[in-house]
Amino acid sequence: MPPAPLLSDPSARVRVRFWTWLRRRPDTARYALPLAGLLLALPLLLLRTSGDGLLFVLLFSVLLLGAAGRALAREWAAVCAHCARGALAPALVVSDRPPLVAVPGGLDLGNDRLTLAVKILPLPSGLNLATGDRLTAISVPRGADFFPLALPAVTSDPRALEDALRRVATGGDGVEVWADLERRLARLPHPYRPGLYRVNIE
Repeated sequence: MPPAPLLSDPSARVRVRFWTWLRRRPDTARYALPLAGLLLALPLLLLRTSGDGLLFVLLFSVLLLGAAGRALAREWAAVCAHCARGALAPALVVSDRPPLVAVPGGLDLGNDRLTLAVKILPLPSGLNLATGDRLTAISVPRGADFFPLALPAVTSDPRALEDALRRVATGGDGVEVWADLERRLARLPHPYRPGLYRVNIE
């Protein structure tokens, strides 16, 4: 796997962790069970087959595990690149059933036009969070959209998470980040649903 990078925000010395990401990604459980079943069944299949059948079982298993490993490596490389390009942003849990988190951002609409926005996305798996809990995200802007990744999805170090939260809350732009996020959320329809929402705050 590629080495885990430090976040690009110079104030956020947080190293992302592969095993934390793997546990927290939504599809891990879906794919882990079939792969675990294959690995458990493989010795039995090898004992019951011979000749060409044995070769087929071995080849199929190697190809399947290799494809899964390559797909996982590509996904992890994309996560590392995201963390290398992104910067810390505030995030707020807006629902625990279903688990959703809101992250503020800005959209570049072209021709020097900018607008405020909020993106709501599912929380990573395995987090014990309640509505109203504060956390941070790693956000990458891209034109008329931005792409946040909740920081607990890539590290479980409590000191790093607390430090990132403190640094987001004491940003130097003069804006009270949590009040700003709540003002944006007040403009959104209920119940909250995943998506990108433009907001207009007078």
